[in-house]
Amino acid sequence: MDKKYREAPVYYGIFITVIIVSGLIILIPGLPLFPVMWLSQTLNAVFLPLLLVMVLKLVNNPRLMGKMVNSRFQNIAAVILTIAISVITVMLFVFSV
Repeated sequence: MDKKYREAPVYYGIFITVIIVSGLIILIPGLPLFPVMWLSQTLNAVFLPLLLVMVLKLVNNPRLMGKMVNSRFQNIAAVILTIAISVITVMLFVFSV
C-alpha cells in the first residue's frame, strides 16, 4: 500500500476489483446477509492453510527475503500453527455435517 497506483497497477486493480465485487454481491436485493457472512468466513477458514503454506515458502526464499528469512524456530512454529489450523478446519466440516 505504500506504492502509488502507477507503481503497482496489478495489486491495486485486484484490490479495487475485490472491493467492487464484494459491494455488488451484498447489494443484491433479498440476499440473506447472515448466510453470506458465514460462507465468507468458511471460505477464509478453508483457504487459510493454503495461504500459510505459500507465505511460508516465500519467507524462506533467500533470494526474495535476503538475510530476513525465517529462523528454524519460526519455521517450526509456523508449521505447527498451519497443521493446527488445518485440523480445526477439517473438524469444522466433520462436525457440521
